[in-house]
Amino acid sequence: MGSTFNRIFFYNAKTARSGIPRLLPHRDFALKIGVFIWEKSFSLARQMAYPTRDVYKNVAMIREMSTKDDFSGGVSEFYDKWAEHYDEDLERAKYGGPVACAEALCKLMSDKNALIVDIGAGTGRSGQELAKCGFKRIDAVDFSQKSLDISTSKGVYERLICDSVGKNKLKGVTDGYYSGLLCVGAIAAGHISQDAFPEFTRIVKKGGIMVFTVSKVTLPTDGQIQKKIIQGIQDAINDLVRTGVWEVVEKTSITYLHDNEADRFIIRRL
Repeated sequence: MGSTFNRIFFYNAKTARSGIPRLLPHRDFALKIGVFIWEKSFSLARQMAYPTRDVYKNVAMIREMSTKDDFSGGVSEFYDKWAEHYDEDLERAKYGGPVACAEALCKLMSDKNALIVDIGAGTGRSGQELAKCGFKRIDAVDFSQKSLDISTSKGVYERLICDSVGKNKLKGVTDGYYSGLLCVGAIAAGHISQDAFPEFTRIVKKGGIMVFTVSKVTLPTDGQIQKKIIQGIQDAINDLVRTGVWEVVEKTSITYLHDNEADRFIIRRL
């Protein structure tokens, strides 16, 4: 009786006509069920990772993705999907980071023909603000090709580099190539960490200026984890200052999204 209950009856067209049931072992049935569940779960996961028109919901989804192994591909794909509506959604969210950071770089760099790199450029909002400040030679770096494609309509970038930013060397960028660096909103969960600071240092020439933001809005909501990440970023900055590579010109709070604030760091490369 045990073996009878451990088998499941299936009919196919041939056996149905003959009236003879086809017997499959329960493990074959379990395999079919497993594949079905995996396909449904994968489909659901992709639906869950589809951008909404709510910036805060999208940030929350990115935070969730960042907890998974090898998350960068999923996050870049998310931005590819979001790119079409990104500018409109950020405008509605009163995204003030690009203006505040571009103006800070502008005040410290009088040469508007200097080479600037916009790290995490996305669809080009920060590049537009840099252009308004008079900068004429700006490169864009982002891991979302769709976002970079849209940024071309802004007409502000000289070169588009689709690459991640971390411990790796940026493609086609030599040492000390840039006089200024802007990184608005990209030091965040699922994006860039302090692991990229050595690369920032490598690509910016001595005497160059770097401006970047760190906002709690874009970090994990767990208080202890958030505190650990912020401390890790600050420790990395302190190490670069202590070794005579960076000088902190200014650290101040700016309005970032709606009434949420971000720390804006202004760094001189020594």
